[in-house]
Amino acid sequence: MDRMVGDDIMDDGYFNLICYIATSARGCVEEPKMYGPFRLIDTIDRLIEVMDKRNESNEFYNKLQGKIQNKKYSVMHDEEEFINFLDEVVEMLVEKKK
Repeated sequence: MDRMVGDDIMDDGYFNLICYIATSARGCVEEPKMYGPFRLIDTIDRLIEVMDKRNESNEFYNKLQGKIQNKKYSVMHDEEEFINFLDEVVEMLVEKKK
């Protein structure tokens, strides 16, 4: 396996994120339909966390992460609110791209 001396793959944020994505993909086979979008938005949250630990984040990503952390669990109690939140995230990204 391609590992450098001193690397600890269990502490590697990218490896942990890959594991989360793989297990989420498998879980989506049996989970309710709305879990897929939840897991994708949660992946963005986790990716920004990895970026932050590596000092690769910025103000925009931190703001995006804050929105995600505040609203991602709305999927549990209000599907319409969750869908509106997803639209807000996409709008933030589109505005940033302009």
